[in-house]
Amino acid sequence: SLISEFAMETEMQKQVSPRAGSLAFLWAAYKPEYWYFEIVETSRRMTLTAVLSVIAPGTSLQLVVAFIVAILYVKVYDRVSPYAEVFDNTTANMGMSQIAATFFASLVVSEALLSSDYELLVDICLIAVNISVALASLVFTVKECQEDIGNFSEVDASTDVGGVELDDEDMSHEKIRRMSQ
Repeated sequence: SLISEFAMETEMQKQVSPRAGSLAFLWAAYKPEYWYFEIVETSRRMTLTAVLSVIAPGTSLQLVVAFIVAILYVKVYDRVSPYAEVFDNTTANMGMSQIAATFFASLVVSEALLSSDYELLVDICLIAVNISVALASLVFTVKECQEDIGNFSEVDASTDVGGVELDDEDMSHEKIRRMSQ
């Protein structure tokens, strides 16, 4: 959940040196054994942008290399699942699969591997693939928020703090405070 993730990140920052804690944004999303995976992610982005831009620009070879590289990273991320949250692993795999599908479709269109009758179908498939990743991210986020709300409801509504009865707004703040402890 979003709150427990924040609390976990804050706790991890307390357990490491202040200097390493200030860089937690680079490794906090990953499982501890994959603390270095931001380097892998950066290499993926650099390979799919800068490196590909100089490999036979504008040719089908460039698209074939892009597709192969994209598939390799999909397999690496799928096998390793480096993120601490299942949601993050799933979203990363979907996004990388989307990139691979886009390179493949670009190759199919640029080399006219299908008759022009299928161009609309390829366009629709690409749009569907791109929208599906955004929709899946939205669904996962809503689900996480619902879980957080469920965790809030676990705090007894009649709870008082220091002998003072809390109203609804104060209860919300108290629930957030307790969840983040």
